[in-house]
Formats: sequence, structure tokens, C-alpha cells
Amino acid sequence: MSGNTHRGVTGAIVAGGANERFGGEPKGLRRVGGIRIIDRVASAIRAVTPDIVLVANAPDAEQWLGAVKVCRDVRSERGSVVGLHTGPQSPNGAQADFRRALFGFEHGDLKRMILEDKLDQTATIIFDKVERNGPVTPAEVSFTPPAGADVIGTPRK
Repeated sequence: MSGNTHRGVTGAIVAGGANERFGGEPKGLRRVGGIRIIDRVASAIRAVTPDIVLVANAPDAEQWLGAVKVCRDVRSERGSVVGLHTGPQSPNGAQADFRRALFGFEHGDLKRMILEDKLDQTATIIFDKVERNGPVTPAEVSFTPPAGADVIGTPRK
């Protein structure tokens, strides 16, 4: 795990499909270059956070990644969206500000975040220009609430 990890963030591996194209064998257990696909995904997540949840309905899913928490689909519909609904459903602590956080990646780049907070508000953030480790000035990250806005908490200085 790198020094650039985020506690309180959970990575979800969605592996609850029917595996019809693979003769019933879970796709994530297939090896590519000698390494299981699921291990590659878990390794990428662990570079960001130590907390992983595996969404899988297979009876032996608890054995796939050792101590990783396994969740079963909470909805009866089929498809990857059901797994995305299930995986991030439970925050790690009662103090969590967000109930769910969904992340969409394309070619390793974050393209979309959907955040649902404990006040039942949803924010969707779309990233159309990604620059890794680019310079950031304080003016780019400052925020002044509009007059009359209800601000919860006090910013740290």
C-alpha cells in the first residue's frame, strides 16, 4: 500500500455475474499473465485504500480474497448496476458523511464520481480533463458560500 491511501474510502469489486460466457466459472478467477484478474483489481484498489468489499453471489466467494468482506446482491434484478448498488452501501463508520460513493474509470483514469450523502443528496462529478499531479494554487480550491447559505461545520485553518 502506498503512502497515498485514503482511510474511510472503500473500493468495491463487483463480481456477481452469472458467468454464462465462462461456463459457470467466475471471470475474476481466470488468470491473465499468470495472475488472477480479481487479484489485479484488488491490488489496484489497495494502492488507494486498504478497505475492499467484494460483491459476489458465489457460495465460495469468501475464499477468493481472504479477509475481504463479501456482500451478496441486495436487489433481485441482474446486471452490474445491481452490484454497484450493493457494494458501497455500508459506510465503514457511523460518522461517515457519505452513504455511497461510486467511481467510474476509463483506461485507469477517473471519469465520474457519484456521491450520495447522509442528507439524501446526490452529487455527480464528471472529469473531462484529467491532469495527474498538476500544480494547484489556493485560489483554485477556495470556496466562498453564497450569502444566506447554511454552512455546517467550521473549515480548518
